[in-house]
Amino acid sequence: MTGAWFTTFGRGRTDATRLLCMAGGGAFASEFQHWPAMLAGSADVVAVVLPGRERRIREQGICSMPELVDALAREIEPWLSEPMALFGHSLGALVLFELAVSLRDRFSPLHLFVSAQRGPTVLPPPYLPSSSTDEDILNHIRALDGAPEEALANQAFMRSFMPGMRADIAIRESYCHDVDAPPLTCPVTAFVGDHDSLAGTPAEARAWERETTGPFRMVMVPGRHLFLRTHLSVLTDEIAATLAASVADRVTG
Repeated sequence: MTGAWFTTFGRGRTDATRLLCMAGGGAFASEFQHWPAMLAGSADVVAVVLPGRERRIREQGICSMPELVDALAREIEPWLSEPMALFGHSLGALVLFELAVSLRDRFSPLHLFVSAQRGPTVLPPPYLPSSSTDEDILNHIRALDGAPEEALANQAFMRSFMPGMRADIAIRESYCHDVDAPPLTCPVTAFVGDHDSLAGTPAEARAWERETTGPFRMVMVPGRHLFLRTHLSVLTDEIAATLAASVADRVTG
């Protein structure tokens, strides 16, 4: 069930809720490698593997939100008849939100978890424009503690990494949410780092509440932009509890 676009990190399908996960700009599906163990019994974790990343490193990256959303929608078509929740961090939150919007006439996520991202109607200009130099990008990654210095200093690795990173930069730079689109109907939880200056203020994260007619919750998490690395259990405990409640509601309903 992995295919080119997804990885389950070697875990087989169970009766748990499928949780489709997508990392932030420049990050890899391996961001979620510990999630299957931490969510065992609560979710079957499936992480998006983008073109230009990891085992797809030789493929050309996708540079526009509509193209990426259309591709993901085609790939998850076989899953739309089953309950599925979505988790996206940073740019991944915007992508999976737009995926849910594109499918709203025939699929509603069991739950949408958005992390380290402002609501789509309050986004500032992108912090990394397409005109950024490689050095600009490296300095941005350093400022986020996004990668070990030895990786950033590895010229061969960075040559293979930069095209995919620039594809993500192009997606964010050209992204504009359709403010006339009807809201989702699913519950939404927004995870907000208490020291995440990149993702804005709690008020800007609360703008996600406008994007659904369903319940909304905001959860503060200790840490900076990459709090999913430093405080992972806060996220997975919340996700496990939320999905368990959703399953209970479906059974009793």
